[in-house]
Amino acid sequence: SDRPTSGTGILADPPLQWQTIVFAGSHLYTRQESEIWSVDLSASSPVEKKIVGSTPAGSTYDFATGPCAQASLTQLRGLAALPDGSLVASDYWANAIVKISNPDNPSTCSVSSIAGNAGPYTGIDPSDDTTYPPSGTADGQGSAASFTELGAMITDSSGTIYVEDKTVAQGPSTVRKIDSSGNVTTLLKLNDASGPDAIRN
Repeated sequence: SDRPTSGTGILADPPLQWQTIVFAGSHLYTRQESEIWSVDLSASSPVEKKIVGSTPAGSTYDFATGPCAQASLTQLRGLAALPDGSLVASDYWANAIVKISNPDNPSTCSVSSIAGNAGPYTGIDPSDDTTYPPSGTADGQGSAASFTELGAMITDSSGTIYVEDKTVAQGPSTVRKIDSSGNVTTLLKLNDASGPDAIRN
């Protein structure tokens, strides 16, 4: 709960918890629980700015897309940059891949769901699976696709996204591919969580 306020100097206290580091142009981005932050390294005195999200003080999460100032995310597990300067993130509890457009312009910054659940959802309680948004293993376009346990992600120069997804709690892990149109396919499926080639969390 000891987080900096937006505008805090990069070397000031309290420190920002850098959970994933992404470079794009002169900007450095990170995820922290339900939030995405940035630092413009070209500034003479770099400061940490929160782009989107607010980690709840309680035990439940909301998920909603829209302007960054109003959008809500749950537990972010992956973060990457697209060639056009947008960001993408994997939202664990919402089972959604979201895109953050214009992340460095507060007046036009927006969050949209490009694959998986579109929401909105309120009161997602990690200790109560009856509150979870839908999950699954379906490939397909945009919201027709489903995910189960989203994790780390990367992107390539064409804007294709690759994300780790675990199909069931103790079952096989997969690598899902999302092309620039939002179409999801299963690229790779590892045998099972107990095998020598399993992805370890």
